[in-house]
Amino acid sequence: MIQRIQTVYLIVAFIALILQFFFPVSVYMFGDTVDTYTGTVSFYLYGLVKQPITLEIAYKFVFYLPMIAIAIAVLILTVLIILQYKKRLKQLRTINFAILLNIVLIVLLFFYTDKIAKDLSLPTQYRMGSVFPLISLVFLILAMYAIKRDERLVRSLDRLR
Repeated sequence: MIQRIQTVYLIVAFIALILQFFFPVSVYMFGDTVDTYTGTVSFYLYGLVKQPITLEIAYKFVFYLPMIAIAIAVLILTVLIILQYKKRLKQLRTINFAILLNIVLIVLLFFYTDKIAKDLSLPTQYRMGSVFPLISLVFLILAMYAIKRDERLVRSLDRLR
């Protein structure tokens, strides 16, 4: 049945992963003093957004490609998990892999944030984009427990027959 609680958990995880593309993970502000604000560098999942545009940063698309690929893979796996509602054991294997990829994505996000902060020599200010992978991870784990609970229930009913 597609109307189980784990489907709701998986949909929330999917939405959190989608929102991750639209919010910055961290922001780096630079200027001469506290009062004179001259620009920002925002780190999104897909790259750096510079204000003002004249600022040169030496990161290419290949630098961000692992994060983008892992985020898209977790999105696809989440949809596959939702569609495999009749095969609970396959769902469990797939969700374990999605959780592992999500943990790798979180580690990469914080590693890249630290690397960019060191390269720019600016302090890091974490934003909403750094919270969404954690929300996704929590809801993937909740969905895994709900799937396990369903599997235990089905196995216990099979024993009664």
